[in-house]
Amino acid sequence: MSRIGVARPKFFLRAWWAALAAMLTVLPAGLAAPSAAAQAATPMPRATVSAGSSTSLSVPLVAAAAPSAGQDAPVKAATTAVADTCAGPLAFGQIVTCPSISGDERHVYTVTTQKHSDVLYATFNEGSGEPLHGDVTAPDGTHVCYLSAYPSQCRLGAAGTYTITVTVDWGGTNDYTVTVDSLKTPSSCTQLTNAFFSFASPGITATLPSGSAGHCYRFNQPLGTVLQMRAPGGDVRASILDAQSQPICSIGDTTECTLNSAGPYRFFVTQFYGDEAAYTLRMPRLSQSVGCPLLRPAAFGDPGANTGIGTVRYDGDLACHKVRTSAAGVVVVRLADSQRLWWDLYDGAGQRICNQHEQSRACALPAAGDYTLVVRNQDWTETSYQVAITALFRNAGCAPATGTAWTVPTVSVRQLSPVGTQCQPFRGQAGERILTFAAPTVYNGVSAWIIDSAGAALCQGYSETAGCVLPATGTYRVVSHLERWDDEHPEAPYELQVRRLSDPVGCPTLTPGSYGADPVGGLAGVRCRVLDVPTAGSYLLKVRDPDNDQLSSTVYDGTGLAVCTGWEYCQFPASGRYTLVVGTAPSSIVDNDVSYAVTYLPIAPSGCTAVGDDGSVHRGQFGVVGEVDCLELPSPAGSKVVRLAPGDATGVANPNLKVLDATGGYVCDAYQLYQYTCELTGTAPFFVVVDNQAGGEPTGDYALAFRRVAAPPSCPVLTRDAAGVTVTSGSEQFGFCFTVPADQHAAREAFRYQRTLGTGEATISIFDQSGLRYCYTLSPSADRTLTCTLPDGPLTVLLETDAVEAAYQVTHHDATTP
Repeated sequence: MSRIGVARPKFFLRAWWAALAAMLTVLPAGLAAPSAAAQAATPMPRATVSAGSSTSLSVPLVAAAAPSAGQDAPVKAATTAVADTCAGPLAFGQIVTCPSISGDERHVYTVTTQKHSDVLYATFNEGSGEPLHGDVTAPDGTHVCYLSAYPSQCRLGAAGTYTITVTVDWGGTNDYTVTVDSLKTPSSCTQLTNAFFSFASPGITATLPSGSAGHCYRFNQPLGTVLQMRAPGGDVRASILDAQSQPICSIGDTTECTLNSAGPYRFFVTQFYGDEAAYTLRMPRLSQSVGCPLLRPAAFGDPGANTGIGTVRYDGDLACHKVRTSAAGVVVVRLADSQRLWWDLYDGAGQRICNQHEQSRACALPAAGDYTLVVRNQDWTETSYQVAITALFRNAGCAPATGTAWTVPTVSVRQLSPVGTQCQPFRGQAGERILTFAAPTVYNGVSAWIIDSAGAALCQGYSETAGCVLPATGTYRVVSHLERWDDEHPEAPYELQVRRLSDPVGCPTLTPGSYGADPVGGLAGVRCRVLDVPTAGSYLLKVRDPDNDQLSSTVYDGTGLAVCTGWEYCQFPASGRYTLVVGTAPSSIVDNDVSYAVTYLPIAPSGCTAVGDDGSVHRGQFGVVGEVDCLELPSPAGSKVVRLAPGDATGVANPNLKVLDATGGYVCDAYQLYQYTCELTGTAPFFVVVDNQAGGEPTGDYALAFRRVAAPPSCPVLTRDAAGVTVTSGSEQFGFCFTVPADQHAAREAFRYQRTLGTGEATISIFDQSGLRYCYTLSPSADRTLTCTLPDGPLTVLLETDAVEAAYQVTHHDATTP
């Protein structure tokens, strides 16, 4: 089969031949396959090649870049040597660069190992021509393995001379580099001393040259040592091997490595693709760590001299602190502000016992002694930080105790350090349910939680009920701190309240009030109310401040379960006492001098003012904040009514309306009264609840009218002539009703109104005989023509105007023809 030679990108060959290598790579008979861990630690080959005929060419030979001798000495760059041909003996660590191989040429190299079951670390980099094969055979000619385009490992059999045969596929042309090194007798290997495993060590920085088989390192540490692994950078990988050459863990793929089998230990550092790569090797010891500045647990408040400082340079960099405690107990770890830093705490054996995600509020130190705190940078920029560890198992630095009554003054807390943690004790009885509120005085956030006498954090999981139930009688503490340290306002305090939700003390008790009267309880302070509920069912419940703005609130039953949020209606499941709390977010502080009104009314109105349904105007007044009025309609069940109101009414003059039946059952709201019609369903009599929802306008007057529109009312006839009807509007007249007999309109009729005197605007609506609002103008104007497609039968026409003096002419004509 003929082929056209096409230069292919290196990445294409790597990906294509990687799949082929996975199928072709085999081990010689009698040799065990590498363990699963060893296979996982070795990258998938990106090319494999097969054997061919023997030919050799003259090429330069480059010596491999090997780690320098000495204790933790920097690894030096490779030196250059020259070979006579692309064949012959290949020394460990040498990088052979061959500029060309083509056709049926075979480049044959020999590699001699002095050790039985040695492992070759090999890199075989091909150019952009046709794929190559690198076939390794034993002294007896038995196939051992294929070299791959990734750095790879090849396990040999008996000591002796092995052959590497390079050929080109499909008779094409390519170039390549090849190098091998030995696991058991490497060309050079750097010994890592104890100083290398200190957190204070800068590590080893070196560069792997392109095509290198890798850099070798060896070390010894006690069995069970835990190392903190660091990604070396530059796609560099390595597998740590024990004394039996079995892999323990992979550098670059794991965070921690436990040396769970005996040493001495060795590893080769390789670049994933065999490319040139600079790297930094660091493996500080987590077990019995050294090189970390000392950090002792601090008291509550300013940690002072027990504040640790550090700098982490970039993403993935880390710093450490030796935490020394004289006693077991619970602590909290605080890093300044919300920097992109993570922390983990390890015991003396290198086992992680706490981290910032699962133990951010309480970390239990199981015994006295030394621990290691590791701080990791998750950002790409250098970050300096402060850290403190506060002993929660001691009371040192706590403020004087506070009470849990709702009338107790708010506690002001001043945080004097970016990593300070504050403590507020309080006394509680077993079974009491405690709410905590904490809020800053300048823009910030506050974190607060309850701990017991031993420092254990309580009530940290999700619960459907509010507050924290105290497990026993005793002294508890609220632990708190600012979430961010504000450099512009370092002395700005935050505020804290501790309140008992069960059997609350200091909350005024309210019973249901009356429509059209002052709200129950007036505007007295304290952020809570006890609601005495006489019977189960729905009640109108709203909370408004002196400016008539709605305040958020929640009503709780005796178990701390939220019954309702207090926005309009509250459904009480049983009679009894409930607690209403204003501003129930944990980040809200409502002081005892707060003023607000609680509207607490039975859902079924009573004592309501009677109004007509013939368009007669009712004028009402909201005298105090929180007042809710009610009006009784004369209309029987089945009637359809609409609301009439001044078109220019706004704010308090345009209240919200809701229609209820005699049992308090919902019938319709303001939208249906204005945009459609309201059909009175349920039990008569029917009531209109009138509620002032205008923020900033707690009192004022309003005017309303209602009109029955089903079975056309007895309104004046709107004549079908050029003159039509002229009406005059004013403060006492803003709704006008007309009828159009069935024989006085076409299937398509045009209705026009125009202002002839005065000021203001109007809208018009057309209803059929069943009370359905057939068409209407959406926006008011002084002159408008509304064309409607109409049903048979009589019609009702309503004109609504502003409550100002003006004259309007209303006419209609047949619109079925142009």
